[in-house]
This record gives sequence, C-alpha cells and structure tokens, in this order.
Amino acid sequence: MSPRLSRFGASSTVGTAMMQDQVFASAKWLSTGSNAQSATKFLTATYRGWIYCRSHVSECTQIVLDNGPTLGKGHQTWMMNEINALVWPAPDGIGVMDKAAYDRTAKIAQQYGVISKAPSADAYTTAYAQDAVDEISAAGTDANGTNYTKPAVKVTPKGQ
Repeated sequence: MSPRLSRFGASSTVGTAMMQDQVFASAKWLSTGSNAQSATKFLTATYRGWIYCRSHVSECTQIVLDNGPTLGKGHQTWMMNEINALVWPAPDGIGVMDKAAYDRTAKIAQQYGVISKAPSADAYTTAYAQDAVDEISAAGTDANGTNYTKPAVKVTPKGQ
C-alpha cells in the first residue's frame, strides 16, 4: 500500500476509500475566456494557504477561532493537526490527484448511485493543479511538504 492510500485508513482495506474535498469545474467553463487562468490562480492561492497552515498551525487555528467556531481551541488545534496529516507529505505536490484514487472514487460513486454513469476520459486532469504546484515551487516554496512530521497535540477536556 502506498503512503497516499494508507491515509484512507480502514476504508481502503474494505474497498470504500473515496477522495474528498475536490475542486470541480466544467470543461465549458474552463474553455471560456480567461477561466483556465483563473482556475490556476485559485488553486495556487488555495495551496499557498494550506502550505502556510502546515507551518503556522497556531496562527491558522486562531484565524478559525476569530471567525466564530462552535468548537474550542483544543479541538480546533487537534483538527488542524489531523487535516495537515492527511495533506502532508504530498509526494506529487499538494492537490495533484492520484489517478488510481480518482478511478476508485468514480467506481464507488457510480456503484452506489452518487453518479449515474462513469466520468468521461477527459474529466480527470491534474493540469491546473500541476501548474499551481509548479508556480509555487518556482517561487522557492515546498509544495510537497517533504519534511513534514505530524506534531503531538494535547487533547483537552471538551476541546477547550
């Protein structure tokens, strides 16, 4: 099992591991005007945010706390830590989809009626994500989180 697939936990061993939290855009939208460039800029900005939060857990947690969460600082810190561990390291670069994981997700989604037919061959692309990763990397930022290690987070009573 590859490190990427191990992140799906027990669901990967029973065949129900699905990708989550994707960004979708239609081919029609992407081919209109400067939308393709806008998509890449959006992904670049999003990935830079994830990279920032990889290195600034306390500050990013505080941003969440400052914007009205229903959960306390302890829980929000724990969640940031767990999400970072799902994202990093990203061997292909943050946001670059693994084709096998995509195919498995599409198969499961069709099997259980989430989608009515298999996606067309051109529905899968990593081009925009790769362009964003390339831009980030060219600026000297680690878009793979190569040296990321999950820090220990103290679990607090009632997440406070």
